[in-house]
Amino acid sequence: MSDYAVDPGWHHVAAMRTDNHLVLWLDGKELARSEFTNPDLCDLSNNEPLRIGFGPNDFFNGSIADLRYYSRALTGEEIRKLAKNQLDQN
Repeated sequence: MSDYAVDPGWHHVAAMRTDNHLVLWLDGKELARSEFTNPDLCDLSNNEPLRIGFGPNDFFNGSIADLRYYSRALTGEEIRKLAKNQLDQN
């Protein structure tokens, strides 16, 4: 969803799926949004364990200080507030 490197240092990253959008947030700002017309194509249901930081071509190389998984899509305001609180602490 992003085609550029992120500056070194701590960052708040949030990824959110709503009914027909995938949204990526960086430090409280919406970075990218993808829309899909068939929500069934983004069904993430499976019997595999959740693996954070692993992908088909690469893996996350860094530290994760706080990881949260929500059962609902957060609002933009909630994401901005979480990002501000995290960045203020670091």
